[in-house]
Amino acid sequence: MTTLENFYFGNINPSEYKQSRDTKKKLSEMTKLLDELRSMLTTEQQKEKLEQIENCQLSLIALSEKDAYIEGFKLGVRMTTEIYSDTQQRRRHVSRLHCSHLSGYSSSANTDLGLRIKT
Repeated sequence: MTTLENFYFGNINPSEYKQSRDTKKKLSEMTKLLDELRSMLTTEQQKEKLEQIENCQLSLIALSEKDAYIEGFKLGVRMTTEIYSDTQQRRRHVSRLHCSHLSGYSSSANTDLGLRIKT
């Protein structure tokens, strides 16, 4: 099955990825710090405020990941377009060079190749 078919059938989920060892380490560190802070808080109001901050942070992370994914995808498309465009320009350039070399041959040779060269 092709990548596009896998994506279509839901076998590829761009938002799921493996976390690096560094990411897992930082996540563990952050969880530990939040737990320590939570244990220091004495009132329900303080605990609720911390929960609000955590929820806001999670939302910001999700939005940032979405934005990075979209920008990364756009960059990949631009790069692919540029590569394709450069390839097409090189082909046209090579074709022009090839045609200019053929202009020295007889008109019957040019006709045999299906080329029309102004004389």
